[in-house]
Amino acid sequence: MSGPTHDRDTAVQTLCRDLKLPGVLRHYRNGIVPTDPKDYLRDSLEAERTSRREKRLKNLLKGARLPYARTLSEYDFLRLPSLPKEQILSLAQGDFLRRRENLVLLGNSGTGKTHVAIGVAASCIAAGCKIVVYPSVSVTPATCNAPEMLVLSSTTGAEWGTPSRTSGPGAYEVEVDA
Repeated sequence: MSGPTHDRDTAVQTLCRDLKLPGVLRHYRNGIVPTDPKDYLRDSLEAERTSRREKRLKNLLKGARLPYARTLSEYDFLRLPSLPKEQILSLAQGDFLRRRENLVLLGNSGTGKTHVAIGVAASCIAAGCKIVVYPSVSVTPATCNAPEMLVLSSTTGAEWGTPSRTSGPGAYEVEVDA
């Protein structure tokens, strides 16, 4: 196929690739053209913004090194009644990241530390925070330097303070990736 339509399509595709506008290109390929060119421009730009948000979220999730997908809504808080549900859910808002604090989860095997860490991390990532989740065996004093942390323990409940143990099987940390 040749002619003005083919030339225009090729030019638009080339421009979108050169300018790195995959959302605009997908919108253009949909072929829906409103009667007002300003509406089309607005819709194209909204498609590009959505495309970039999705790509950023995908890259943030990949960079966080989460071992698998979990959400806090899937966690059974009845399993460990001493775990303060409201406090865990408030962590998912990411305020501790904005204060540049770390989160260290300590407790016995099978209490859901990994699930909570991944759930908090996924919620923070969805809000646009850039984080990394480390298994505790890889945590060193250099990566665990916050003066105050929330320590969750299956035996002591939750308390603020410096943890007495920053590594060991099953403890996870969520920290700001500077």
